[in-house]
Amino acid sequence: MKTLDEVIKAIEWCTEHDQSGCSACPYADDDNRCYEEDALHYLKHLQEYYEMSREHHEPNPPLTWDELKSMEGKPVLVEWAKSEESYWCFVGEWFDDDEMRIYRIGRDYADYIHKTIYTPDIVQAYRKEKP
Repeated sequence: MKTLDEVIKAIEWCTEHDQSGCSACPYADDDNRCYEEDALHYLKHLQEYYEMSREHHEPNPPLTWDELKSMEGKPVLVEWAKSEESYWCFVGEWFDDDEMRIYRIGRDYADYIHKTIYTPDIVQAYRKEKP
């Protein structure tokens, strides 16, 4: 397998010399291939790295109270600061814009969150799991 630097040099050479095939390429192997398989190998690794880093570095701030209101019927990750407990819930019904029901997955009854306790010290909700 060629190193990444060799693959880059081969692609640059073929691009500069307007080569559609690899027969004249000084980087070609015995089968007249110079970089395709190796380039594909590196591109796949780059794609894996990109997807992994995007998952871990995308911002995931806690939802504001107003954002949470727009999530009715959708899943959110709810974190309780004092008990250090977190679990997935569905956002349920709202009561006078000050209180909401959340349905913890796996339970058949609702919990309630009031606007006054929706603070970083007590409870917060997120769109996705925190890394």
